[in-house]
Amino acid sequence: NGCVPSFLDFLLPECLLGSAIHRGLAWLFGVAQTHFMPCRLVIFIDDLDRCDAEKALEVLQSMVLLTEGTPFIIFLAIDPRIVVAAIETSSNGFFGQAGVNGHEYLDKIVQIPFVIPQLAENEKMQLCRGYLSGTNATKVLFMSKMGWSEDMIEALTAIDLSAKGLTIPDFEGLAEVISSSAYSLTSVNLSGNECGPEGAKALAPAIRATASLTSINLLFNDLGSE
Repeated sequence: NGCVPSFLDFLLPECLLGSAIHRGLAWLFGVAQTHFMPCRLVIFIDDLDRCDAEKALEVLQSMVLLTEGTPFIIFLAIDPRIVVAAIETSSNGFFGQAGVNGHEYLDKIVQIPFVIPQLAENEKMQLCRGYLSGTNATKVLFMSKMGWSEDMIEALTAIDLSAKGLTIPDFEGLAEVISSSAYSLTSVNLSGNECGPEGAKALAPAIRATASLTSINLLFNDLGSE
């Protein structure tokens, strides 16, 4: 009718399920390319390795349909070990009978694989120390991802690992001790090469606030000063 289309004209129909999502998105791009410049839609799929095996395979199969002759670009972030096992488990032996394993099936779907290399031990230490010596907001974010309780996080944000005389190269040992503790630590023995009273004083308030073990021994291999 010659009218300029409004934003509402580009909304997808409601209640799209399954293949209807594909049709709806195709319709959206058709309208966009008619009235505007050609465009592409980037989709990021994460946590597929947390789905059950059958659902993971369904998503992979949907990706094949969604990317064939369409303007969609899909980024897939997964743990391939889990997804490969899911493919082989949910196929009921079909791929095995065809002589195809899960890795080969996944390779046919992922066009440009990119593997993030494992961090070296010293890089892990630097990363953890950087998180815990940063702002409280950074500490909370890091410790939340570690799965620690709110009470434990609140107590540990009081620790300033950037303070003079308090560096913790053996962070993994500290993390294991803290995450395994419950609610209250009544006795703490800090042993190390250069563990002075300043380090103990900095740790004491947070340790006392955490709660439920009667005795603990934190072993820092190279507790030194900056």
